Amino acid sequence: MEGRCFDTSGVGEKSLEVIFSELLFAQMYLPRSSATARLLKTNYPPSDTDRGYFEAVIEHGRDDIYQLSQKLVHARDIVSCVEEQPEFVEGHVEESRSVVHLIEGDLQVVVQHDARDDVRLWSRGLTYARAVAGYLEAQLKLAEGHVEDAQSIVHPMRRSYGGVGWMPWILSHVCGCWRLLVWNSGRLWTRVLLDFERGEPLASSGRVAVLLKEQMLRACPYDVDVLIKGTPMEPSTNPILLALIPFSHRFRTMTMDAGGLLYQFLSACKMPFTRLHTLSIGDMSYHLFEGHDTEDPYHDLTLDVFAFVPNLECLQVSVVPLRCFYFEPLTLNAVTRFSMSLYSQWTTVFSLAVRMSRLEYLDLTCDCDIDETEDGVGRVSIPSLHKLVLRNPDSRQNVPIVWDKVDVSTVSTTILSYKGEFSVVAYPRLFASAGCITELHVHIGEESEHFDYGDSLIDDFLRQTPNIAVFCLQTSRYCPELFQRFSQDPYFLPKLRDLTFVCTGYVDAEHDAGFVDAVYIRTVDPVFHRIEKIGICLLPSCAMDITQHKWDVVFRRNKVVVGVGNSSLCCYEH
Repeated sequence: MEGRCFDTSGVGEKSLEVIFSELLFAQMYLPRSSATARLLKTNYPPSDTDRGYFEAVIEHGRDDIYQLSQKLVHARDIVSCVEEQPEFVEGHVEESRSVVHLIEGDLQVVVQHDARDDVRLWSRGLTYARAVAGYLEAQLKLAEGHVEDAQSIVHPMRRSYGGVGWMPWILSHVCGCWRLLVWNSGRLWTRVLLDFERGEPLASSGRVAVLLKEQMLRACPYDVDVLIKGTPMEPSTNPILLALIPFSHRFRTMTMDAGGLLYQFLSACKMPFTRLHTLSIGDMSYHLFEGHDTEDPYHDLTLDVFAFVPNLECLQVSVVPLRCFYFEPLTLNAVTRFSMSLYSQWTTVFSLAVRMSRLEYLDLTCDCDIDETEDGVGRVSIPSLHKLVLRNPDSRQNVPIVWDKVDVSTVSTTILSYKGEFSVVAYPRLFASAGCITELHVHIGEESEHFDYGDSLIDDFLRQTPNIAVFCLQTSRYCPELFQRFSQDPYFLPKLRDLTFVCTGYVDAEHDAGFVDAVYIRTVDPVFHRIEKIGICLLPSCAMDITQHKWDVVFRRNKVVVGVGNSSLCCYEH
């Protein structure tokens, strides 16, 4: 039986091979994994070591319920055809039905499961698929009068239902279809990760280069996402890089954490990035250079590897001297999102930003030195800018200084994220231009102290922002007091449409209950009728059960939308 094929029997005008292919080939998207090449060379179902290969099956499987149901329709059609010949298959039809029900139940569990036991469930689903194929083949043999052939199929299956005794030709065919599905699904091959920091996986560079070429060909016609970490010893002779370079015209996103030697080599290759729309470049090893007497590895370097990227929309730069990179005007004019650290690059960053004529989103980490800010750079005007994000990663108070350097007359959305004291909102220069802000997000880190003082400063700041329609405050504590204070302030309520409080820390039952009371009182107040959404995000305590009736009142009155953490009882529509 090992050499048998499915086309020896069939139902109607279709051979069983065609029918079973239709049964198996419902569209599914599988995740990528380094184990792919090994898995494709074997006829065995996935093992526990292939767990990473199936992590996305559950996520994408939810969208494939319809296709899976079509598989079951095909299986039932085959059973239905066999049932029309009861004189040959009596006693076998019910057995086949039970197998079909098993595969139906397990496949639905696979799609709905939360990925904890995805590999086990998927393997079981394949086992049932093989069982269905074998039983249906046996039934058709019976229908044709080939009783001995049918028994030779069914009996081994019954004796070894654990999955080790299936007929080799059934297993081979199922896994052959499996390999064909994976080979021909280009989306599975669109992520390329080259980690040169881990020498062992890339030790056999020649073999990896061959696999990389195969992957890029299988990914057609889709564009690919490339992530490169580290720098090989000799980039110019590295077969992996040489295999990757010819496909640069198909890069969709590119993330690099590499040294200057690799950037210099890629610059000499003149790679075309015609489809690249997201670029992130950095060099974490550059931190090691600081404070040492060694020569700057980027000294006198001019890197034009990304000079011409005509469709670049998002540019992110971190821990790498931006002054060394050259960009054509056409590339800069395409950028709409720019993210950068100001550390030791104050002049370079702003001189580059003003040349981005379509820049809409500017995200700056304000880790610059005060002395550096006094370098004579004037006020920067970016007419297309409408969203500004200023991050203060430590105790420095540089946000107001950076704010003073940017013309915010066109900015409508501002995000101030800092870990230091609340004094950032006390600067007069922020008050002077606060009237243009319509959406304000304030993120306060755990290091912040003197909360009462900062509370009043934020209150004063909000009084200077009459056009705020969206206000979000994220802090690690004191949500009840903040909500009570801000919700009573008439200075910013007139135009407010969206009010959100996020508490990232632990909330005890007393504060939780007080918070619920504060929201309940405010939401039934007439002054809140104009507010379309109140968003609350915290970790609910046991007090939530006690105050559930108050949320129900809010819901019945249809005043606002309220969401509390992941709690379903407080997710109401307006």
